Amino acid sequence: MSVWLLCALLFSLIGRTKQDGHPVSIKEVKLYAEKTDTSNTGVWVLNVEWRDEFAQNDEFEKISYDIEVFRTEEKMSVHNETIHVMPNKTTFYHWKWTSPIPLQCTSHSVRLRHRDQLYIGEWTPLYTYNGQDLNAVETIVYPYDQVFMVGSNITFCCIVETDSGAPVHTFQTKISNRTYITEPIHFDRPSGSTSDIECKVNKSFSSGGAALFIGYPPDDQNLTCITRDLSSVECRWEKGRKTYLVVNRETKYKLNGSDCEFGQCVLREVIKQTTKQVTSWTLIAKNPLGVKTLTDTADPTHRVLMRAPIKISHVADARKVDLYWSWNEKNYASFQMICQENFSGEGLSSLVLVNLQPFTKYTARVRCGSYEHFYEWGDWSEITEFSTLEDIPEAVDVWIQYFEQNIYVLWKPLTEQQSHGIITGYNVTIGNTTERIGPNTQLCYKITLGKEKSDQIITVSANNSAGQSTPSTIIPSYPDNEVKISHIKNSNGGFEMSWEKYPNSTCGYVVEWFPTYKKKQCDVEWEKISECDSDACNTWNKSGTFVDGERYTVSVYACTNDAPKLLKRIEGYAVEQKPGKVQNLRGKNNDGNIVLSWDEVPLDLQKGFIQGYNVITLLSDSETFINMTKTKEREVNLKLDPGSYTFLVSAFTSKGGEHINYGSTATQTLFLCVNWSTNVCCLQGIYCTQMTEGYLKCEIQEVHSLEHPAMPESLHGLDLISSHSKVFPAHFYQNISESPVDISYDPVEKLTSILENPSYNLTMPEPVDVAQISDLTLEMQDAYLPAPNFVQNNLLVKDSESYKVIVPSCGLIKDFDGT
Repeated sequence: MSVWLLCALLFSLIGRTKQDGHPVSIKEVKLYAEKTDTSNTGVWVLNVEWRDEFAQNDEFEKISYDIEVFRTEEKMSVHNETIHVMPNKTTFYHWKWTSPIPLQCTSHSVRLRHRDQLYIGEWTPLYTYNGQDLNAVETIVYPYDQVFMVGSNITFCCIVETDSGAPVHTFQTKISNRTYITEPIHFDRPSGSTSDIECKVNKSFSSGGAALFIGYPPDDQNLTCITRDLSSVECRWEKGRKTYLVVNRETKYKLNGSDCEFGQCVLREVIKQTTKQVTSWTLIAKNPLGVKTLTDTADPTHRVLMRAPIKISHVADARKVDLYWSWNEKNYASFQMICQENFSGEGLSSLVLVNLQPFTKYTARVRCGSYEHFYEWGDWSEITEFSTLEDIPEAVDVWIQYFEQNIYVLWKPLTEQQSHGIITGYNVTIGNTTERIGPNTQLCYKITLGKEKSDQIITVSANNSAGQSTPSTIIPSYPDNEVKISHIKNSNGGFEMSWEKYPNSTCGYVVEWFPTYKKKQCDVEWEKISECDSDACNTWNKSGTFVDGERYTVSVYACTNDAPKLLKRIEGYAVEQKPGKVQNLRGKNNDGNIVLSWDEVPLDLQKGFIQGYNVITLLSDSETFINMTKTKEREVNLKLDPGSYTFLVSAFTSKGGEHINYGSTATQTLFLCVNWSTNVCCLQGIYCTQMTEGYLKCEIQEVHSLEHPAMPESLHGLDLISSHSKVFPAHFYQNISESPVDISYDPVEKLTSILENPSYNLTMPEPVDVAQISDLTLEMQDAYLPAPNFVQNNLLVKDSESYKVIVPSCGLIKDFDGT
């Protein structure tokens, strides 16, 4: 009985203790910071460990603890949390907390209490982790020299010297006697380093700063492991996104537990070529911000990337070369390989390159790969250079030109690919006669044909050190007019022709072209078109080689067993341009109208097909536009009122007409008419000045009408204007005065009295010595008298010019011819 009462009393006391909240034994509480490589520059994780003796007898499956964290100096709670753990009778309980600021910034204290479904225990005493604000001897900023992820929000603290005052600017919140913190600062972009977090103290002028590194964790990917020598494995991968971490913060690598560097991870392995062996490789990439793990699995013999061959040598011929090489890797000797150009074999060390171009410099290199399990081509060898030998040339391309009653055989120079070496000369054979021509002479030869048919066969061949080319044969055909020349419009800067197939064509067709008006000896182009069944063999299109504004003659010949057969011939311009100027523009009187005529533009200056002419009439003084006439003829009849005019004549093609500028005076022409039908003496003059080619300036003089006596009977039937008359310069009439002409001969008295008619109102020039104009005579009926002195004053006779002098009077008109 007494024992039972004692036990009951004991349990009652225990129950009363829990219910009353008396402390339960939480012992051996430990606080420590989590150690890292940067613990001295900023530590963030606080670890708490403890033991609970009461938890060893707890009847519950889980027990709970309330934990509260304070900033020690301010006694301000910064975190509280309830955790749940399984009862543990032998080991410590553990809890960790990540601080929003480095633990160095200020001291932190922790307390705990037990709780379960029946009661809540009392708090333990405060356990403190001391900050650096207790013993710092200078102003310092935390964290510093640490690495953070892009996108982080970081709170910095500044511990100032004792009694130095508060810092300025960024550090605004005081959390202890010497510690100030910032608001969280966001870093949204990577950077190698930054030192823009600075703490300045006004009172002591002391300062501290923080250097940070903002970046990314490893992003390596695509691990691939290969073998190059069949005795080791090399692993390669891609780095992926840049981490922006450098110096001692860059990514470190381990391959299957062994340290390695990017691009230099090699593992020694036993690789058997005859058996299948699948291997796995694991790469761990790590930097201060994270870890990335990559794996790869393969049979190494299926991942062979061969090294480069060495010691390349060669033996060259005209059209092939043998290449030889060696290997540095002994395991390649029994390895089945294939080398580029599709040569295969075991331990391959040579190959033959065929179908090469003679007398040509080549460079070659070699690379090989696995024949049985091809993975990739291996590394290229060093480049080797060689030249193939000469071979006989290809046949030359020959043609015939007819020029100024002579026949010339022409041939095109062989290109480097066609010559197969250095051309030393050409052989031209006519019948049984062969002429050797040097390599640097014009590739054109004047030939003389014999009467026999065998003497009319021409062959041309080229020579080099390897021999003579196959002779090219051609038989001349003399020029004929079997086809009509047609004009063709230009097409995209070139010419396009088509023709019907010629049934007797045995070797295709030849298209020949040359400048129509600039044809020269040995200057003709041609192109041969092979025989075939498609329509493409009956067409020809060429551009880019023709001169703009140049007229070309293009001919098509059929190639036969005999002479070439002319099938078609055209003339045209690849690109038309504005033509040159018309020539010899002139004007004449036609019943009071102006008749303009001109010579055509010289053929070599037409620069296109002439479609017509523009005739522009302007008032000379003001250059006022009167009209423009288009005509396809080289003559135009214009009816104009009296006045002074300028005429502009220009030819035009599909590209328009030539713009004409004013030029200097050339020749002078005067046309006069006399109307006797109404006893009216009239003077109508057309005075023309030819300027630059295409311009003519003419003046139509006013008409003066006067009544005067009828024409004497002695002048009836007089030929007033001779058919062979010439035109007298206009200034002849401009200088006639009213002065009488003093001539003592009797027949002249009749003429003088007529010229002195005051109603005619003419002014005669001053008399001159009649002997000075002995080459000019006055024709009056059947008598010849010396010319009047006013003629000498106004006529300058040139050796090469001829003039017609028409002397008007109301009673007499007579002709003067002079040369």
